Amino acid sequence: MPATPKVEMFCGKVPLLDRPMAVLTVTAPRPAQRRSHHVLVLDCSLSMTGSLDTVVRHACEFVSEVGDDEFISIVVFSGHGQARLLAGPTACGPDGKDYLCEVLATKVHLMDTTVFSEPLELVVDHLSSSFYGQAVSQAILFTDGCAVPTYWGYDEEEHRALAAARELARIGAGVSVIGYGYYYDHQFVTAL
Repeated sequence: MPATPKVEMFCGKVPLLDRPMAVLTVTAPRPAQRRSHHVLVLDCSLSMTGSLDTVVRHACEFVSEVGDDEFISIVVFSGHGQARLLAGPTACGPDGKDYLCEVLATKVHLMDTTVFSEPLELVVDHLSSSFYGQAVSQAILFTDGCAVPTYWGYDEEEHRALAAARELARIGAGVSVIGYGYYYDHQFVTAL
C-alpha cells in the first residue's frame, strides 16, 4: 500500500503586507526503490570465434560488479531458433553470482549464423513475464552486430530486430550494446 503524503498547513498574518496568509506544505513519500534486472544477451555466432572467450569474461566481470539486490538473466543466441534463456532472473547475492558465472563458463559456446530479432523477442517475453513494471530492466547485447539470417534477408532481419528493440523501449527496458570483433557492424548496432 502506497504511503500517504504528509500535509501541513500554517496560517498567519504577514505584517509587511498586512494580509492573512496560509501556507500549505505537501511532503510526498519517496517512491519505493525499484530493483534492477539486467538481461545479458550473448552472441554465440561463428563470427564471434575470436571474441567469445572475452565476452564470457566481460559478462562474468559485469555479474561480479552488480549490487546484491539486483537481478540478472542470461540469454544466448545465434541462428534461427537458437535463442535460449540459460538463467534468470537470478538474485545477485554471492551464491547467485557464483551460479551465473558457472553458467557463463560452462553453457556458452559457439553455434551458427546470427539473428538478432529472435533473442530480442525472447527478452521482451522474458521481461514481460518476470519483472514487468517491478524493476528497471535493461538488455545488454554482447555482439559484433553482424546479422546473417538464413530464413529471410538482411533488411527483414534489421526491421524485425528494430521492432523488438522498440517493444523493449515501450515496456520501459533499455537496450545497450557492447561491440566486439572484426565484423562489428557499427551502423546496425547504433540503430539498435
